[in-house]
Amino acid sequence: MINNKYIFKQDVDTLKYSALGDGAVRIISIYNIIKQYNLDAYIIPTPNKDTIMLWNDCFKERIITNDTIPQSHKDAYMCAPLWLDWHYGLGSFYVFESVFWENGFLYTKDFNIEIPLLYKCNINSNGVMIYPKEGTSGNRVFEQSWYKELVDTIHKNGHKVNLFGDIDFLPGVQVDKHFPRGVENMKKCLDESFLAIGGSTGPTWALLMSDVPQIVLDPRTVDRYWHFCRIKEIINKKITVYTQEETLLNNLFMS
Repeated sequence: MINNKYIFKQDVDTLKYSALGDGAVRIISIYNIIKQYNLDAYIIPTPNKDTIMLWNDCFKERIITNDTIPQSHKDAYMCAPLWLDWHYGLGSFYVFESVFWENGFLYTKDFNIEIPLLYKCNINSNGVMIYPKEGTSGNRVFEQSWYKELVDTIHKNGHKVNLFGDIDFLPGVQVDKHFPRGVENMKKCLDESFLAIGGSTGPTWALLMSDVPQIVLDPRTVDRYWHFCRIKEIINKKITVYTQEETLLNNLFMS
């Protein structure tokens, strides 16, 4: 009899760096592994306060701790990626694929990702969600001056600006509502937004698990496994990726 009982132990030292974007990618990937392989699985999530709500919202009663492993899974396969597994995943073509490989699921020839729908936006609202303060300089692609022009463009078209995350990146810029960082506040911002605009950073990956239309700012000159020019081809959510700053501002509300 084939054992389909698994525990995805994601609280290992290898993954303790996992922030919002990393956590969202990991959640979406494990969701797909469980579904594609029809696994009876439990998850020990990464212990990051920025992502624990995402884990709970996706897997609910399947979230456990090291001390609460069910008796039915005492002999389950344990997926606990080590540094060697993590580095092996870096060789993948897609960032979701890297999580498959880290956890020992290597057959990814015909690769498609289903995004779990966890959160709803307010399509009847007048708000546009932006999150210009990106967590790492490596993700910085659009600067202050561009975001200030974006805010002006949104206002000129009669919409409100809902800023999610740290507001200090845009000093002196008038936004209509500010939602501090955190998944709970992200959900509140979604309740007042019909569109989300931001770079390839944490909120963008987390917002994939919502029904909000997304514009992703990803003007990369080098195509790598986490870039949305690749990701958009394999996910079941339609997103718009802009690689030219001027193109977006000129065409943002044309349709």
